[in-house]
Amino acid sequence: MDTKKKVLWTRKTAVILVLAVVLIAGAHYLSNRYAVFFTTGIKCLPYDVWLVKKTEPVGRGDYVAFRAKAIRHIPDGVRMVKVAYGIAGDKILTARYPENLYETITADVDGMEVTRQVKGQVFMYPKDGSVERFKVFTHGVAGTELPFAIQDGVIENGRYFVATSFEFSYDSRYWGLVDQSMVIGRAYPLL
Repeated sequence: MDTKKKVLWTRKTAVILVLAVVLIAGAHYLSNRYAVFFTTGIKCLPYDVWLVKKTEPVGRGDYVAFRAKAIRHIPDGVRMVKVAYGIAGDKILTARYPENLYETITADVDGMEVTRQVKGQVFMYPKDGSVERFKVFTHGVAGTELPFAIQDGVIENGRYFVATSFEFSYDSRYWGLVDQSMVIGRAYPLL
């Protein structure tokens, strides 16, 4: 190979190597800050595809992406998205009904009529003075018995009460608060 071709080949190789390093570094940078994932199952939210900003803090009313950990009926590591209805400093009060006073609700869930009994309510009192109310059902959509796991109290730093506006959502009412160690980041719907 003559010297001119050798120099040209060496320059092309160097450019390709530099581009490869830049692409790898860029991919690493993006993967440490962002994730894209899909949610499946019963639709508690109207979106299926999410962009998650891993480094962005989660506030009240934000979509929060997290990995299940010690949640009854959900394998550890399953990625979920809910709304952060309660954050540090917000107050939770519960009302548990006597069994003879359970309310019956019928709703359409993914084209299927579901009838369930309400065994209580959770009231979320954010620091801004508003109130959010969530019914607590005896059984989930699939007929599985649900515990009334959330307790009265003030939410501690690094914890979130998560739910959705879909009243049959499987959420903090049934398995308690989400810990910051479970949080992937703030989620944004794409599709």
